[in-house]
Amino acid sequence: MDSVGVDEEASMSGERLRSLGKDGSCPPPHPPIRTLDRANVNMIFVRSFILVLSHSLSSIRQRSPATLAVSTTAFLRLQRFLDLSKGGRELFGRDGAIQSFNCLPAPLLFYFSHLNMIIVSRLCIIGLFAAIEFGASENAAKSFTVYRFTPTTNDQVEFLRTQFQNNSRLDFWKAPTQIGAEVHVMANSEGREDLISASKRLNMATEVMIEDVEKVIKERAEESTRRRSTASGQRMRDAPNGPSFNLAQYHSFGEVINYLNDLAIRYPDRVHVIPIGTTHEGRQIPLIKIGTSKANKPAIWIDGGIHAREWISPAVVLYMINQLVTSYDWDTRMRQLVDDLDWYIVPLLNPDGYEHSRSSTNPDIRLWRKNRSPLICPQNQFSSILGVGCCQGVDLNRNFDWHWGQTGSSTDPCSEIYQGATPFSEPETRAVRDFVSSRRGSIHSFLTFHSYSQILMYPFGHERRIYPQDVQELRSTALDAASALRQLYGTNYVVGTGADTLYPASGGSEDWAKGKLGVKYSYLFELRPEEHVWDGFLLAENQILPTSKETFEAVKVIADSVIRSFPKSTGLPSTVVSPTCEDKDTLCGYWSRNGACTIWPNMRERCPRSCGVCGGAKSTLRRKSRKDCVDERSDCAALKRMDLCSDSNGSCQKTCGFCS
Repeated sequence: MDSVGVDEEASMSGERLRSLGKDGSCPPPHPPIRTLDRANVNMIFVRSFILVLSHSLSSIRQRSPATLAVSTTAFLRLQRFLDLSKGGRELFGRDGAIQSFNCLPAPLLFYFSHLNMIIVSRLCIIGLFAAIEFGASENAAKSFTVYRFTPTTNDQVEFLRTQFQNNSRLDFWKAPTQIGAEVHVMANSEGREDLISASKRLNMATEVMIEDVEKVIKERAEESTRRRSTASGQRMRDAPNGPSFNLAQYHSFGEVINYLNDLAIRYPDRVHVIPIGTTHEGRQIPLIKIGTSKANKPAIWIDGGIHAREWISPAVVLYMINQLVTSYDWDTRMRQLVDDLDWYIVPLLNPDGYEHSRSSTNPDIRLWRKNRSPLICPQNQFSSILGVGCCQGVDLNRNFDWHWGQTGSSTDPCSEIYQGATPFSEPETRAVRDFVSSRRGSIHSFLTFHSYSQILMYPFGHERRIYPQDVQELRSTALDAASALRQLYGTNYVVGTGADTLYPASGGSEDWAKGKLGVKYSYLFELRPEEHVWDGFLLAENQILPTSKETFEAVKVIADSVIRSFPKSTGLPSTVVSPTCEDKDTLCGYWSRNGACTIWPNMRERCPRSCGVCGGAKSTLRRKSRKDCVDERSDCAALKRMDLCSDSNGSCQKTCGFCS
């Protein structure tokens, strides 16, 4: 349940209630409030009932099921205060004053006769159950349909753009771009009528893509269950001795974490797993580093799952992780990519949103896009009564500091493209910023994976016909990558900037990496399916492996470009002579602090220094004198915080404690 105070939900006036004592008792009584005549009393309890009922109905209209649950709890607390069968008369003193003034929600902070208190309490309870009944019937009747619009005039395009920007009741799977380009919109029973009426009025071509979205979601879930139960689905891996992990299915976040940790244990010479941040709901964001100990080499960043509903994205990234790690020993191509490059990969950047999207077949939940940042509620109580309710989540790919808030995003927290309160307001985007910034100069490619439409984008996306100085090289590499991808199954990708191929949108991660950090090869992949296919974000599991294999072919082309362009004669000097008692893994310090020395196989062999088995470790460490011991790079503090001192190639002598 979302962390919303029950008393806040109960307060119809928008004022925060004072909390009860630890023993459940109420604060000292207030002085008696002046006596009201019968007309005023009746007016007050009728108004209270209207506010209570309106608030309940408004709460049910919200997307988050937690809102109704919290409101229900608030009403039950109210009933506890007013229930005469449980001592409700104790609310009144001998002089008729309310003894528990601070315990009551704001609309009931009045002096009532016993009769009117009973009436109001029962009306409140009746209102609650009426609202619940109304909400249940409304949810039962609500259905979701996806429509395909093909605008043929500027007026039609402009209408769809206005809806995309301002109508939070509509979910645009494919946003409006230009005349002739398809637009895919999911609408529920509330928003459908106005949308279809407007399209008819504009004489815009309209057809149904998915009649019943929830039905398709359930069919996909049943299909996945059948696949998991078949013998062919039990094991899907390319390396005969690798960990068992079905690459042809969508996995939970917990399964992903277990798989990454399994790889780190099985292949400690080339795999390290570390958390780079913590989400709003307390999940750690895992990063896997793949690479050998070869010094002075460039790195590639890869992330998937920034948008919760795009399940194909983390599935593709997991496939690439599997190939790089498990094929190293027998595939010379993989060995070259791992020896010549460091790979920093985050398969699931938005685990909160991803797990939320897996929790129900309700289309509002399965097709959740944003993260799970806390609820933002209207300041004006009457806004809530009118149906403008609390909304949560930020579009993480509008939250990076590149022309933030300029275009293609929204300031409305209920919008699917809500940009957040400030750049990097979210823990997920800050995690990317901090890690990538700490390796500025060593990361030469930034790849982020989305779906859908089959587009390979290079910067910049915030404005049409705005490009970086090396756009010709970026485009040439992208065209080569798209060509390699096409060779496998004939899948065609459009190549261009996001603004030119789709629509202008600012605050994207690939633009930030290129524009702010100067990462040379920065790209965004919009994966399968292509725009005319009906299932969009509900891509079937039998499409995972074909999508993964063809995409990895494109990534190999980009990786080759990074290797060729990296100046062999430059980079950070390796100034530390390897000692006889030295940790062989960059995360030994982190692991040892968490008890791994006595649990993990071969931990003492891999991390003798951190595990304290150096035999008194006068250690034959070759240290510089304190006078000559200085840091040679600016991000040493960040490396030390993440236990990556041995990853610094000896350029953080002072911060990492190599001074004698």
